[in-house]
Amino acid sequence: EIAQCLVGSEMCIRDSLLAATPMRVYTFEQIYQLVWKDYPVGDIKNIIWCLVKRLRKKLNVVEDGAGNCIVSVRDIGYKFELNKENEQQ
Repeated sequence: EIAQCLVGSEMCIRDSLLAATPMRVYTFEQIYQLVWKDYPVGDIKNIIWCLVKRLRKKLNVVEDGAGNCIVSVRDIGYKFELNKENEQQ
């Protein structure tokens, strides 16, 4: 089960942010505020990138290609998007 291997910040992104509102783009700042309950200071893109990278990797362990549902929106943030293969299953 994926929930057993996710840390709090990864579950927060998966459940509250991306899966709850598919196709909505969340900025790096919005993700940071949701996860850490604080306002971002400085360049946070790398922090969020690393967090999303770990989440994608764990999702791919559970189901091949599942991490591809988290889509990068260049220089803005991320969104959750089901691909055609996942929608048919």
